Amino acid sequence: MSDNIKDQEMSDFKVKIEAKNFEQAQKSLSDLNLSTELDLYYQSFIKYNEGDLVKSRQLLEQSMAQGYYNFESIKALKVLKYDLNINSVEAENDWTDQLHLSLKTLPIDVMLSVISIMALAIGFLSIKKMFKSVLISALILAAFSWFTYDLSKKDIYLSGEEVIVRNGPSKIFEEVQVLYPGMKFIVEKEFKNWKYISYPKSHRGWIERAKVLTL
Repeated sequence: MSDNIKDQEMSDFKVKIEAKNFEQAQKSLSDLNLSTELDLYYQSFIKYNEGDLVKSRQLLEQSMAQGYYNFESIKALKVLKYDLNINSVEAENDWTDQLHLSLKTLPIDVMLSVISIMALAIGFLSIKKMFKSVLISALILAAFSWFTYDLSKKDIYLSGEEVIVRNGPSKIFEEVQVLYPGMKFIVEKEFKNWKYISYPKSHRGWIERAKVLTL
């Protein structure tokens, strides 16, 4: 498809969105044959305009993980969190929360770049015979690699609805927090129909299996 034709198709797609003709917009998007990350981004755009903000965030985060990680997508994510009324809640997450909740959805090329830079630093320090620094850098690289591997085995979800967080896997336990629609969280373990949230730390506790979306 030539650039001119694709530009016209994209223009038609946006006109259909503005007219709230989402079924036809979906068909136009399919006809464009976009890359996976762009297709996910515009799928998110459709869901946003349909009013399904949680699904929109899921698709947007998946698009960013596939490589569409830029000013446009970061701005769209900020708008989504604002519209979901969770911007201030997630802003309270500390750096360890941010690291756990963001690392898995970062593009793979970003991850590889970090590892490559660390490996180059080790090589440079080896040449300079700074063996103590080499050892420290190697330990950091090993720890980072283990951390990313361990995190890859954990499930990251978005809450599809408002959910009560309790300090035990039963309704007899005390309510300790509320998980709002669209919030991102990591599940560490499960017990029957309950999931244990490990991150963010401010929402650690158990939720009854509810409507959730997987990232």
